[in-house]
Amino acid sequence: MSSTITLSDSLIINQIEQEFAQLSAQFNDSENEIILDAEAVDTVDTSGLQCLLMLIQNAAEQGKTISWLSPSETIKTSAEKLGLSSALKLV
Repeated sequence: MSSTITLSDSLIINQIEQEFAQLSAQFNDSENEIILDAEAVDTVDTSGLQCLLMLIQNAAEQGKTISWLSPSETIKTSAEKLGLSSALKLV
């Protein structure tokens, strides 16, 4: 069984603490297969990608798998520029 986690439209530094806490709780409560819905993300900065990377790594340590549902161009482009596409499992 899978759990879908829908990301907000903005993953930026001034909101990341609240966003991280909320996402972390969703990751912990999720099934073993997590689907990230990032279609609505239109603003992301390095701290937002860092948050996602930490959550993805923590999920993997717990034996959970991650897949993406319609990642926005903003997420894909930002991750590619920082060399994080593979680590974020976008490729």
